[in-house]
Amino acid sequence: NLINRFEMNNGKYGLQIRKPKQISSLTVGLSKTASVFQHSEGSDDDDELSVAHVNRSLQSKKTLTMDQERTQVALEEALQQDATVFQYDEVYDSMKQQQNKQLQNKKADKSSKYATGLMRAAEKRKVHQELRVERGVQREREQEGQMYADKESFVTESYKRKLAERAA
Repeated sequence: NLINRFEMNNGKYGLQIRKPKQISSLTVGLSKTASVFQHSEGSDDDDELSVAHVNRSLQSKKTLTMDQERTQVALEEALQQDATVFQYDEVYDSMKQQQNKQLQNKKADKSSKYATGLMRAAEKRKVHQELRVERGVQREREQEGQMYADKESFVTESYKRKLAERAA
């Protein structure tokens, strides 16, 4: 059964669209005039057929022009309501420019979420480390006791600044 179908389609697979049979101009002319003696009867039919054909073609052209007029009126109304109704490319380009500006603003304003927090945490650790070192130095002085009590002690300007920053 499958082989028969394949052979019927001239050895082609898939969807086969049949072409309409073309009638040659010779057969058309012959079929309209059956005989020479019946010319008077055929001419009335031919006249009626041609009048009907002309009427149909005029009607189709009339509907085409009416449709074109309606379309033209609709286009004019749309243009009166909004002058940019058919400016697709310009509107699309302006929308893309706005999106690009928003993306650039986000990129420009974008800073690291965690960098400031990390910097503060590093400062805290640094301060706590300095306090530990100072406590260690203080313990050493207490252990030395009176050994260096009679000596003069010097305090640098940078140490004074650190103490002032810590107090503030």
